[in-house]
Amino acid sequence: MAKNKITEQFKKSKFEEVLKKVNVLDKFTDKKEEPQKKKKVLLFKAEVLIRDSKFPAALKVLDEVLGLDANDIAANYQKGLCLFVLRRNKEGLSYVDAAIEENQKLGNPENFNFVILKAGILYGLGVEGKMSKNAYRLWLEKAKEIDLVRAEKFMKNNFKEYKETVDMLKR
Repeated sequence: MAKNKITEQFKKSKFEEVLKKVNVLDKFTDKKEEPQKKKKVLLFKAEVLIRDSKFPAALKVLDEVLGLDANDIAANYQKGLCLFVLRRNKEGLSYVDAAIEENQKLGNPENFNFVILKAGILYGLGVEGKMSKNAYRLWLEKAKEIDLVRAEKFMKNNFKEYKETVDMLKR
């Protein structure tokens, strides 16, 4: 099983085929003997499941990764993303916050994906009445500073008040 073939199938969205191969790798990778390799296999498996919109299954895999390393930035971000898509925003906020915090500890620059996800989660909590409807605006501003085009695309796909928000960004 060549790595290039798996990558090619992944790019062509042949997720079922990729998942079969990743499951074989997962089965034969021992987390006690090769914890870092196991973590990489599981993270890739979670990514395949996310791209195939199998969010509950991805959450189970991400729980396994976080069991190996609770501070894993990618796993925390991906779990926050899954919970956001499943509209479990209150839960998702703690995972995206963990990803942001670990990223900062490493001295990395702010990551657009983390920032816009936090804005989306806070927006969702505002819509649900669990937080101020304006709590997301600071994070939206940060996302705008990093990449205005991607921020607008995210808003168009995820925010009901898109026109109002785009107008606010242009000020």
